[in-house]
Amino acid sequence: MKEKSSSNTIRLNKFISNTSFYSRREADKLITKGRVTVNGSLCTKLGIKINLNDSVKVDGKVFEPKRKVYILLNKPKDFCTNTNTNKTKKSAKELIKNINQEIVSVGNLSYQTTGLVFYTNDLELKEKLLNSTNQVKVIYSLVLNKNISEDDIKKIKECTNIDTTIVRINKVERLNNKNEFGLETYVYDDDILKIVFEKTNTKIIKLDRVLFGPFSKKDLPRGKWRMLNKIEVRNLKLL
Repeated sequence: MKEKSSSNTIRLNKFISNTSFYSRREADKLITKGRVTVNGSLCTKLGIKINLNDSVKVDGKVFEPKRKVYILLNKPKDFCTNTNTNKTKKSAKELIKNINQEIVSVGNLSYQTTGLVFYTNDLELKEKLLNSTNQVKVIYSLVLNKNISEDDIKKIKECTNIDTTIVRINKVERLNNKNEFGLETYVYDDDILKIVFEKTNTKIIKLDRVLFGPFSKKDLPRGKWRMLNKIEVRNLKLL
């Protein structure tokens, strides 16, 4: 199979990644293991380029280009973004109707946490946002079970790692209520935040993500969702 070169071509591993939930590295493994065919011919060579209209199959299943979707959801309580770890909870994706593409959330919010969740089938963008050097900031409003001291706030901001997750917290600001705070961070997983606060013997009793990157909850009621427009997607990719 000869390598093709034109504006209508794409590397095979990228094509597989774009049309599935495999990463490019995982796609390379599929190729080298002889599980991929292009136009009926077995392809085991890495780095090969194909035409966008070529027929690509993995384990006999056809992989076709899919329209990229970018969705912002204002998640209510009692819905979970990661139902793989909590089978008893309802999936937040149930709130997103009439979307044929399989989508995944960027980061996770547990069923008690409310606020903005970003969903997409653009795995390249997801991996970029989850990379510690490319993350966009998120802002949470949180209520604690007790007031915390300035020393506690300092400890929270100095926390840099939880297991294998890099923790980056920029600001912790007191709001009007002494137990209520605003938090600016790059942490997309609320369970990580809970662990951070537990290090000061404090529990988060209410958590709401009010900002995700450049997007706020303004004009997006709880339980509702919307598609990002082309300009918003472009700006998000440029962050």
